[in-house]
Amino acid sequence: MPGGSPPPIAGRISAFLPCHNEEGNVERVVQAVVSTLEGLGVPFEVIVVDDGSTDRTAELSRRLAKEDPRVRLTSHPRNPGYRAALRTGSAASCYPRTCPCGPTVRPSAPTRPGKLVPGGSPVEGFDGKPVPPQPPSPESLLTRMPTRNGAA
Repeated sequence: MPGGSPPPIAGRISAFLPCHNEEGNVERVVQAVVSTLEGLGVPFEVIVVDDGSTDRTAELSRRLAKEDPRVRLTSHPRNPGYRAALRTGSAASCYPRTCPCGPTVRPSAPTRPGKLVPGGSPVEGFDGKPVPPQPPSPESLLTRMPTRNGAA
């Protein structure tokens, strides 16, 4: 986007966050995603997909949804895995443009899969240290925003 801001986004956006045992991150990440989407100036929703968490992820997400009607929670009774959470988030999306986001992924950082340990990050930097949660930038949202069925 030489010489200016990103082009405006037509349509409405559904962002979804697959979360498993993310009580330490979910509030901050949901607030960052909401703030980022507000900056785009289009209608949006944020869907937290609780992937069978055994911590307070669902409880905290439920409270966020009560505080902001643009935030919703959907839950798996057990953990069927990340891909299932992605499918659930996509299926729960009401708007034509979807954007999967994650509480422990920094889109601009080089990453590799890390070990899943209680309280740990599922993504680590190349130095092996956990990648700190970062809110998505509007530019990264633009590059990851497919439409369903060609809808705008």
